[in-house]
Parts: sequence; structure tokens; C-alpha cells
Amino acid sequence: MGAVLKRRLPALRTLMARRVTEIGLLLRSETGLVLRRDDGGTWQLDAPRSAEALVGHRVRIAAWRTGFDRLSVADITPG
Repeated sequence: MGAVLKRRLPALRTLMARRVTEIGLLLRSETGLVLRRDDGGTWQLDAPRSAEALVGHRVRIAAWRTGFDRLSVADITPG
């Protein structure tokens, strides 16, 4: 592992473990559920099965960031 990566690894872990709240359109893709943010960009979601009922609707999610573009959803509500 390079010296630069070793120095940045703690900062990357902190970034990945943060809690986020997002609002956008819940959509289904070939890889699963995604949130198309109102501010632009998308998140891949690890969401409970009950979230399927909200596909196509605007939602608010509370989640933990678990990867570069992935969120683990703790709460999802119509928004």
C-alpha cells in the first residue's frame, strides 16, 4: 500500500461511515433501488423490501454511507 493511501485511509473511513439524509426520486435499476437526488447525482441503495412500494415516488431517506455511491437505508418516508 502506498504511503499516500496509508495517510488518507483514516479520512476515507470517516467519510464512508457518515450518516446522511437525502431527498429525491426512488427508482428501480438493473442493480436494485436507486435514489435520484433532487440536487443531482444518484445513490445505490441497500433498502428494506418495504421500500419497493415507494418506487416512482419522491422520498426522504436517512442512511449510512457504506461505499462510494452506496447507502444503507435506515428509514425511508414519502417526501
